[in-house]
Formats: sequence, structure tokens, C-alpha cells
Amino acid sequence: MSSNIFDLSQTQKIFIAPGLVSLLEFPQNIIEVRVGDINSVKAIISQTSPKELTVYLANSKAKASNLIVRAEKKIYVFDVVPSSTNHQDYIKISGSFGSPNFSKAISNYKSVKIEPQSKKEKKINIVSDQKITVEP
Repeated sequence: MSSNIFDLSQTQKIFIAPGLVSLLEFPQNIIEVRVGDINSVKAIISQTSPKELTVYLANSKAKASNLIVRAEKKIYVFDVVPSSTNHQDYIKISGSFGSPNFSKAISNYKSVKIEPQSKKEKKINIVSDQKITVEP
């Protein structure tokens, strides 16, 4: 069991033994959970507390996977590591600081200004009752 102040710029490791579950308790309500390899790791938001997440290995041959949890306005990133020697039953996240750290490769981007485009109105000239011309 552990209680942590979570650094959002760091990926936290969760060690889980096959056949056991880990309970993660967040300081905010969980909005969304994403698992990298759904064949290896399962995550279920508690029906009784929207702040609790149960995480377990899908099978005994599970591989390491990432787990991303959005809890209100914060994003928590974990690496779930299968382990036969280490297991974390309960992890309480008491608070957090920082923000996700994005790769430098992503920082080399080109800014493009996007503006709404209006369609030009076509000008219609009526020359006579018989002939109509349309100009772009």
C-alpha cells in the first residue's frame, strides 16, 4: 500500500502479479481510462466510487502496457508491469503537481494559421430579358 504525490511529468510504474488486482484511488473523479494493450491489461472504474480504478492482468502471459487516466482536468500516465515478485495492492494518489512532459520531437512543429474561408458571391448581370451572364 502506498500514498503518493504524483508528478504528472513522470510515468509511474505499477507492478501487478498475475491473478491479483491493484486498486488506484485518485483525488478527482475519473473521466476516461485508456489501456495500451487490451489483451494484457484490464482497467475498470469502480461503480461505487468514481475516484477508484481496478487494474489487473488479462492473463498469465500479459506483457507490459501503458495506462492513461484522465481525472477531471489532469492526465496520469502509468506503465503497468507484470511481475511475479512485486505487487502493489493499493495506490492512493494524494495529490499531483506538474504537467505531462511532451517529447522534443513533437516540439519541432510548424504553425499554420487557419482562417475560415468565405465563398465569393457570384455576381449576376441581367443584360436583357433573354440573356443572363454569371461572373465569378
